[in-house]
Amino acid sequence: MKALLLAALLATGGKVDHFVKVDGARYRVTVKGDEVTVNKKATFVRLTIKERDAQRQAVKQATGCDIVDELPNTAKLTGKLSCPEKL
Repeated sequence: MKALLLAALLATGGKVDHFVKVDGARYRVTVKGDEVTVNKKATFVRLTIKERDAQRQAVKQATGCDIVDELPNTAKLTGKLSCPEKL
């Protein structure tokens, strides 16, 4: 089983995608090492405080960690995980 997981990680370049729902909206949370990116699965994303909170909640649901050192972009949120040792 560990060999299968390792092979899957190597095949994806070490990236792992998680798909979660927050308040009915779908998010893709991509984790690579201790870095994380959150994308809302929508055509248009309106940047509001509520949207950023939802993106943070998506990271928490997918990884069990908080996002720190955030770099907001137009439609996505990028940062580091607060507990990469858990992954």
